[in-house]
Amino acid sequence: MITQQDFEQIQDAIAGKLSADEQQAYNKRLSTDSNFAEDAFLQDKLKNILSDKPFDEFRGTLMRIETEYHYLGLWRTTETSETFSIEDILAMFEPVAHYEQALSHADLRAAGTALLQPQNGSNFLPNDTLTFAWAAALTEPLVLSIENNQEDVVLQDTIETGTVSHNITLPNLPAGRYYFKLTGNNSGMYIGMFFVNKNLLDEL
Repeated sequence: MITQQDFEQIQDAIAGKLSADEQQAYNKRLSTDSNFAEDAFLQDKLKNILSDKPFDEFRGTLMRIETEYHYLGLWRTTETSETFSIEDILAMFEPVAHYEQALSHADLRAAGTALLQPQNGSNFLPNDTLTFAWAAALTEPLVLSIENNQEDVVLQDTIETGTVSHNITLPNLPAGRYYFKLTGNNSGMYIGMFFVNKNLLDEL
């Protein structure tokens, strides 16, 4: 994890605040310390992305990200040893074109009792409770399938006839965009979308 001292030194270098001797030492470290060089490169890239925001807000953004992700020039989840680049994170939230098209066509959604929850685009955290609620009791069982944006199934469940509200605990899912399908013999299919840890995308 980057130290506070290294963070401040890189920020001073980006802002042109180093003395001639400090700049010389900084340049030498860039050429000899690959981890430090990666930190400096990413901070410079992030500063360009957030160039329209004040420095204090930029610094606060990085610190908020670091609360959940170890900052090593990449993001590393605290639950696993995986690291992600900015491109990796953007890919996690990439929409699936044909699912997004289905979301915009009412005739591709289930007929009958209206689904009240969850709202499309809702954001959840890993292990949160996801609630499905209908305007009236279901007249047939529905099969629930949740997929990531690679169309891999991450959770399946059956919702019984007569249900008005059904809760499931989300597994420890990675950040990203997810789609759910509710399928019945007579009801057709309802497709919805939600996010996990969308705040991570918002921080970029």
